[in-house]
Amino acid sequence: MKMSRADDDAPNRAARRVALLAPCAALLIASCALPSEASFTAVSATSPAPAAEASAPSPTPSALKPVDPAAFQPAFERAAKKLMVPGAVVLLRTPQGTFRATVGTTELGTAKAPTTGDHFRIASNTKTMTSALIILLAQDGRLRLSDPVSAHVPGVPNGEHITIADLLKMRSGLYNYTSAPELAAALDADPRRVETPQAMLDIAFRRPPNFAPDASYEYSNTNYVLLGLVAEKAGGHPLAEQFRNRLFAPLGLEGTSLPAADDLSLPDPSSHGYMYGGSAYALVDRPYPDDM
Repeated sequence: MKMSRADDDAPNRAARRVALLAPCAALLIASCALPSEASFTAVSATSPAPAAEASAPSPTPSALKPVDPAAFQPAFERAAKKLMVPGAVVLLRTPQGTFRATVGTTELGTAKAPTTGDHFRIASNTKTMTSALIILLAQDGRLRLSDPVSAHVPGVPNGEHITIADLLKMRSGLYNYTSAPELAAALDADPRRVETPQAMLDIAFRRPPNFAPDASYEYSNTNYVLLGLVAEKAGGHPLAEQFRNRLFAPLGLEGTSLPAADDLSLPDPSSHGYMYGGSAYALVDRPYPDDM
C-alpha cells in the first residue's frame, strides 16, 4: 500500500495510511485520492494472507463471537455489491484464525482479482500516523501538546489560542479546506492537480473560523495539514522521513510510504481508483441526485 498525509480518498482526493491491530480487518476497495491532498496522504499494502482460507484455531479461548467460514465470503460479497465497488479484498485476523475474501476486479474491464498485496492510497488513515508522530515528538520534548500552533506555524487565525491538542482533537474551529467548492471545481478541471500544504491552508484561512478554539468539535482536514507542518518543524526532518524512521520501519510496515506531493503513481500491484460524479459529492457533501 502507499501512504500520504492527511485528507480523504477518491480519484480526485488525497491518500492516507493504515495501521493494523489484531484482531483487525483490512478492506481494500478500488479507490483513489485527490492529488491536492497527496502531499499529506499515505499509501499502503496489506501483508499477504496465507493460502488457506483460515488458519488453525488458536488454543486460547476467546470472548469474541466465532467467525463462520462458510458465511464469511457471501457476507463480504453482499457488502461489496451494496457499496457498488468494482472489487474488494478483506483480510481478517482473529484469535480464531486468519480469513480472507475477495470479489470483483482491481480495474473495470479486466479480470485481475484484488489481493492483499495491492497498493492503494489510504487517505485519512494517514491522520493516525500523523498523531502518533506528534505524540512521539512530545515524548522527546520537541513540542508540548499545550503549545499554541503559532509557536510552530505562523499565520494561523487564532493561532495563539489554538493548541496542538486542539488540532489533534478536531477542536480548532478552523474551516475545513476540503469543503471549499473552488477546490472541488479545480480538481474536476484537472484531476491530476497537485497543491502544496500551504495552498490548502490558504483556502481554509480565507474563511473565518467556525467557532472559538476548543469551544466545539468539527472534523477538519485543515487541522492535520497543520500537524504535518508542526511535525516537520519540531522533528527537523521531512514528514515522509520521520514516518519511515519512527513508524513504518520499526513496525515492519514495508509496504507503506508517504509519497512526494507530486508523485501520483502507485507501486505494482495496485487498484484503480473510481468515484461517482464530480469531486463536490465527495468533498463538499453535495447530495447525490436520485438517478445516481
